[in-house]
Amino acid sequence: MGLKLRFSLFFAFLLLCVLSGFSVLVYLEVRANLFTTAEQTLLGHLEHDSRHLDHGHQGLHADAEPSAKSHIYLRIWKGGVLIEDSFPKKDVHFSGGWGNQGDKIVHRWIENRNGQQYQVLGYYDLTATLAYLAALRRTLALGCLIALLLVVPLGLLASKTLLSPFRELAGAASRLSAKRLSFRFPEPKYSDEHGLLVKTFNSLLSRLEESFGHTARFATNASHELRTPLAVIIAHADMVLRKPREAHELQAALNKVFDQAIQLRSITHRLLMLADVEREETHKSATSIQVRRTVQEALSTLSYTHGESDRTVEIPEEKEEIQVLGNESLLFSIISNLLENALKYAASKVRVSFAKQSSGLMIEIEDDGPGIPEEEKEQVFEPFYRGRAQAASSKKGHGLGLSIVKASVQASRGSISLGKSRLGGLLVRIVIPEPA
Repeated sequence: MGLKLRFSLFFAFLLLCVLSGFSVLVYLEVRANLFTTAEQTLLGHLEHDSRHLDHGHQGLHADAEPSAKSHIYLRIWKGGVLIEDSFPKKDVHFSGGWGNQGDKIVHRWIENRNGQQYQVLGYYDLTATLAYLAALRRTLALGCLIALLLVVPLGLLASKTLLSPFRELAGAASRLSAKRLSFRFPEPKYSDEHGLLVKTFNSLLSRLEESFGHTARFATNASHELRTPLAVIIAHADMVLRKPREAHELQAALNKVFDQAIQLRSITHRLLMLADVEREETHKSATSIQVRRTVQEALSTLSYTHGESDRTVEIPEEKEEIQVLGNESLLFSIISNLLENALKYAASKVRVSFAKQSSGLMIEIEDDGPGIPEEEKEQVFEPFYRGRAQAASSKKGHGLGLSIVKASVQASRGSISLGKSRLGGLLVRIVIPEPA
């Protein structure tokens, strides 16, 4: 069932409910007014005739004929003797009751006057009234049916008009592809539901275009980074295999192959680490972490993998041991990558400080190196980005360290900021909230 038909049926159902309710209210109001008028008319006749009970048979008979013509029929007794009867022949044995009796409204009047008891029995014949109400019911039902038959095609037409912007939007969206992500839907003048949907689609396209561009750049840079050491390894292996070499030549070639293999392993390890960090579920792996011990373990690991550094690392003494609840592997990744980056560019000194605050764990790592220019502070978090400081440094990197740090901080639902160090170089401040 199409959306237009569903809208039309919904409007038809809604209209049917409204018209049915309105028709019932109209019918009940008309019925109540007719019955009230009939009863008031009957009581008026009874009161009028009771005032003329002493005028004798002729006076009462004269009032009886007009009553009969207005669907009101009377029987009058004086001292138990019937002195007036305008009932139809079919009601000759009717003795009466009180109130509404199907097709009659019946009232009885008893009064003692001049030593005589008078009784007046009258009823209002509702046959014509009930026929009118039946015709009114049929008319109202027919009106509801006609309105229902009219509202379905009108609803289809209205739904088609209302849904046409969305149909155009769907047609334009069907032509989108990965190569046309720069396309944007024309935004309407009014910020209604259609306008909000168009803006949402355009925002989604902007994010998709940015994400696709980021992925394409990442794939290009990753392939380039992996291709370079592989090319060196293949070239030296080919050189060795072409003809017999001296021992020292083989040693040099093997050293070069080994260095490039280590670099290839480092790149692969960092790429896998970046992928693992983005899949990490911090709230399912929260444990108690001793921050100082994690910093020392990160320094020990860097010393083992990169050798002893001639830079001094300052870690402030704690009055009491700081423990936080969080993901230990993510915290270790953040600290080790920041320390590696700081040790690489520091002139002589690196300082690590941390504190437990109301907002969570705050970590600062600063150095006395060249720092990062203001215009590069957003780009340095992109994978494989190399700034001016790294280009001028003798120690080459892959441009993945700060990318891994940012991904780890985001996985920890924290924040990261870059600033000017009091030592003269770069200050990196991390704030990681504890799990709720």
